[in-house]
Amino acid sequence: MDKDKQIQKIPKYSIDKIAAKSILATRGLRELGLLKDKKHFTIIYTCQFCGRLINYSSTPCAFCCNFPKTKREVIVAQALSSESMEMDSLLAVSKAVKDGEDLEIVIANLRDIIDDVLENPSKFSNYPALFKLTEFYVDNPNTITRAEEINNKIKIFCNHCNNEIILADKPCFYCTIEKNQNIENNLASLQKNIVALNGFLLFAENYLDFSNDKDAMTELIFISVYLLNRLLEKDELPDKDLKKYWRELLLRSEYFGSEKTLGAAIRMDSNDKPSMVLESAQDKVSSTALNEMIRLVENIIYFLKV
Repeated sequence: MDKDKQIQKIPKYSIDKIAAKSILATRGLRELGLLKDKKHFTIIYTCQFCGRLINYSSTPCAFCCNFPKTKREVIVAQALSSESMEMDSLLAVSKAVKDGEDLEIVIANLRDIIDDVLENPSKFSNYPALFKLTEFYVDNPNTITRAEEINNKIKIFCNHCNNEIILADKPCFYCTIEKNQNIENNLASLQKNIVALNGFLLFAENYLDFSNDKDAMTELIFISVYLLNRLLEKDELPDKDLKKYWRELLLRSEYFGSEKTLGAAIRMDSNDKPSMVLESAQDKVSSTALNEMIRLVENIIYFLKV
């Protein structure tokens, strides 16, 4: 792997306590659609229950169907936001949740922020609306039903081997590897887009630790979360202009991957195609690393061409 790449260090997870009050005071309003000036294309959150990157904090997570049900969970949900954390920290918190770590220990001042909001509600005027929104979802019998409908869209399995389909436009990965059978997935376009975007985001959440262009990669993740959410909630195929923007951000990212965990990366070549860069000879690379990079490359290729 090239040594001249720009390594993006993940900082200690924390929220600036001085800025936290003003951030928390506006974030909820933005989620409720009352403010339009956003730092990025959209706002994203790390789900406090499963660790996935999601587009909303109050509604059930598309991946685990869980959502904030107490005031404390509402505050945590708002804190795990792109408005108060940089992308590196959001990804680090994603891994922490998936590893079962206590966020009030992992994030240095999260407990202080929770206590401050609970003890001084008058300083955070947006929270009454967020608490009422949570009560609405808790009391609404359709909340879980709707959440399960969305969640089922992401559960895409091979009809032959019952394993998850992880390649958007290729034969079933597991049938090919384990049984040497070429089983086409026969997915609809909507499903292929879901598989491709979900595969990209899972790589970002689980493995990404460097990019030649951090800003471009950050915005690429934002756009991907938004597009996947629209696919799941609205059955809405990606807009052509957004697809073009996604492509531009990917090309600007140029060279990115996982140095620490997989020892592998993606480089966009002169023909705007992704290729794998492995730290060592292919026969010495772990099967996990090779499989993850195959998944990432194939799904990027699909999403670039449709």
